[in-house]
Amino acid sequence: MSGGRMVYALAQLSGRERVLLLLLGAVVIPVAVAFLAVMPLLQTRDAAARAADEARAVLGWVSQQVRIMPAEGAQALEPPGAGGEPIGLTGIEDSLVRIGLRDFVSQLSNRSGGGVDLTLEAAPFERLGDWLQAMVPLWGYELEAFRIEAASPGLVNASFVLGAGE
Repeated sequence: MSGGRMVYALAQLSGRERVLLLLLGAVVIPVAVAFLAVMPLLQTRDAAARAADEARAVLGWVSQQVRIMPAEGAQALEPPGAGGEPIGLTGIEDSLVRIGLRDFVSQLSNRSGGGVDLTLEAAPFERLGDWLQAMVPLWGYELEAFRIEAASPGLVNASFVLGAGE
């Protein structure tokens, strides 16, 4: 549409119609752009920031655990009260109940050779870390394998393979 035709078309409109067209151009279109383009970008940025915060928390916890662990080849001191005997499924389950993690357990079973398989789903990460820190010196098992992955902010899915040791 050429400039002259547009002016003619606008001149044919009533004052109220011109005001509505002005509102459409000045308010409705920018609001639509904000909701359809800008808002999803902001939500994506916020989700990425939450994921980065969670990754930093996991990294900090793992770094702290590495500093606590004895160096390779160093003699680990046996904590007071640790008998060295595996505490078994009942002992592990009791400790999970005491710290409030039992409701998150999806698998707790014996393995051949005296080990234990333990899986938790959507468990609070901090509570899991506290439980591990308290139990590893006492439970009498060797941690053969583990996997911890984020389920949602502050929650993790974790699986542990515990060996009976020697």
